[in-house]
Amino acid sequence: MPTLLRYSLLTIIACLFLACSSAPKKPEGKYFYPPEFFSVFQGELNKKPTVGSFNVGYKDYNYREAYPWCLKLAFKLDKKGLFPNDLPMQPESDSAYALESEYLVRIRSLGPAHFIGHLFNDGYIDIYVYLEKPDAVRAYLQARQNSHNSRREFEFEIVNDPEWSSVRRFLK
Repeated sequence: MPTLLRYSLLTIIACLFLACSSAPKKPEGKYFYPPEFFSVFQGELNKKPTVGSFNVGYKDYNYREAYPWCLKLAFKLDKKGLFPNDLPMQPESDSAYALESEYLVRIRSLGPAHFIGHLFNDGYIDIYVYLEKPDAVRAYLQARQNSHNSRREFEFEIVNDPEWSSVRRFLK
């Protein structure tokens, strides 16, 4: 085989090897979390202002298909702690953050959970988390709702969203 042809063949094989080995794969036995880089989101919903914070480190996240379940957790805010536009005053937002942390700690203890961010709007804080498997989280949240043991009224939904379209507008 001529030297030039052999060299070209080896170069092609090396390129193919590098391309295959650098393709995004979910690391075995690990839950890959991108570096946190939170950005403020401001907008409108039903002609009312919204404000939130989202981890734009997930903008180009390569492992979305491994975490296809979107949990949207919505806590009702205390009306007395809201401005007329239904956004929270400082003490109410601090209370909402503490509640968010409490629930996130428990949700993360049930399996991999990717906290994308939260949004204050219309008297609620909406929290977005992507999950690998939803069953344990669903059972936990249903039990909390049924026990009436939560400090705040809340709603939740878990939907299959492998494209992460529920949070796309927040990650720009």
